Amino acid sequence: MTPACRYQPGYNIGFGLFGGFAPLLAEASLEWSPYGPGLLLSLAGFVTVVTIVGSVHLLEHGKVLGKNWFVKTSGHSAVNMSTKDNIGPGMET
Repeated sequence: MTPACRYQPGYNIGFGLFGGFAPLLAEASLEWSPYGPGLLLSLAGFVTVVTIVGSVHLLEHGKVLGKNWFVKTSGHSAVNMSTKDNIGPGMET
């Protein structure tokens, strides 16, 4: 986990809710079908792919604010994890 994610309550709450209830949902889905846990994981993967593709599409068309990490600038990748933009509040070095 990066230092910027460590202090974001939305990330921590989401991780606790979805990660904490995953075993309960997996066991409950066994009552529907023996393939229940696999279907749940496949559904979660599908939602992830749709979200990533949708966000890249929106970034390419300028519909959301933020950095486009998928654009190459002057022959180098635009991804730079050492910038101050990726450091959370109170984490300046």
